[in-house]
Amino acid sequence: MDPEQIREEMMLRRASIDRKLDILALYTREAKRRALRRTVPMTVALVALLTGMWAWKRRSAAATARPRRSLKVARAAAAFR
Repeated sequence: MDPEQIREEMMLRRASIDRKLDILALYTREAKRRALRRTVPMTVALVALLTGMWAWKRRSAAATARPRRSLKVARAAAAFR
């Protein structure tokens, strides 16, 4: 093999490697986009669910709890006993 054939072979191999790297970069970019498209809605749904559960629990606890009297009302009620 003469130097010219070696140069041409090296150029072909480099071009092949560059194409493979470009394909890999494109695949990685698309995989990242797909993951982001799936993750964002799931995160929003999870936050909404947790917020709803928190609000529901807080509301149900407030509804079942005995209403608190103010200290002034409690003293007035104790005076009539």
